This record gives sequence, C-alpha cells and structure tokens, in this order.
Amino acid sequence: MFTMLTQCSIQMDNSKFQAFLCSENAEIPAKKVDTIYQSIKGIQQLALQNALEAEQLSLVFGEINQNMTQIGQASSEVLCAVNLIEAAIKELKFNAEKTKYLRKTFS
Repeated sequence: MFTMLTQCSIQMDNSKFQAFLCSENAEIPAKKVDTIYQSIKGIQQLALQNALEAEQLSLVFGEINQNMTQIGQASSEVLCAVNLIEAAIKELKFNAEKTKYLRKTFS
C-alpha cells in the first residue's frame, strides 16, 4: 500500500490525499495521515534533488570525457611532433657524416 500511496499522492494536495486514504477504508488518524503525507512530500523532494544532482554529474562527466578526448588528441599531436624531430635529427646526423666523408674524399 505504501508504494500505491507514494505513486497516487505525487500530484495530490493534502485534502485529496486524506480523501484517498478514506476511500481506501484506511483507519488512520488525521495526524498520522498528515505525517505520512509530509513524509511522502519529503521523499518526493529528495527524489527531485537527486535527479537534479544526477543531471549535473552527467554534465560534469561529459565535460571530463570531452577534456580527456582533447588530451588524447593533443598527446597524439605531441607524439607526432616528437617523431618528426627524431627523424630530422637522424637526417642531420646522416648529412653530417656524409659531409665529413665527402670532405675527406675530395680534399
């Protein structure tokens, strides 16, 4: 019955909630009805807050994921640049050796 009360009372005000309980032949004192109603409203508010926090966390995780993707792309670009520099250094060394050899040969 609690689940049914929770589902049915979400859009009800307190008087409609009391009428609902009476129609269900629930012999609950009015004070308890109000306490139950307030508890359900509190649970409803907490559920709404949790949903909003979950949405905010989803946005934060989306940003983190986007940042990680950008970091990955930047890392790939840095690796490519390092490989190009390494190839240029090897070519410079080769040219230096070739120049040294040609000087010895033609001097």
